[in-house]
Amino acid sequence: MFLEFSDFFLELPKLYPQIHFIFRPHPLLFDTIKQNPNLWNDSVESYLTKISRIPNMTYDDTSDYLQTFMDSSALIHDCGSFLAEYLFTEKPMLFIAKRAQANDSFTKHGKDLLDRLYLAYTQEEIINFINEVVINNNDYMKKKRVNFANKQIIYNQGNAGKAIANDIIREIFG
Repeated sequence: MFLEFSDFFLELPKLYPQIHFIFRPHPLLFDTIKQNPNLWNDSVESYLTKISRIPNMTYDDTSDYLQTFMDSSALIHDCGSFLAEYLFTEKPMLFIAKRAQANDSFTKHGKDLLDRLYLAYTQEEIINFINEVVINNNDYMKKKRVNFANKQIIYNQGNAGKAIANDIIREIFG
């Protein structure tokens, strides 16, 4: 999705000068692009230079993304692995997807999670999320999202090892 929206991501900070945007690509994105330069009409170096010239946008490649999550107001992304991880913040999250992806490439649990998040397929839907949910603070999915997180993801927080051991014991000894 990055390749499709890369120019748009550079325009968002101009549309919303009051918001500080953090660009944090998947660690493998730029390596993949460098290995396949025909995928994209830009270069990694050129794109990062463009980001550095935008006063309210930062490129983050630090190893600790959890602090970035905690400091953020919302997350806009296309990375399936962040779907559950960001729920701990209880902040709004927009997942950019292809229509087929949202229906076909997730497990039942992943689809259940997507049903509780904001989804976007177009630039207009991303803008609508920023306007309605982030700026106007109309996070109408928060309760549904937080309840799901508490019941399906966070319920064993601090006790995961014990829960795993109990599951193993039950499997072995019945």
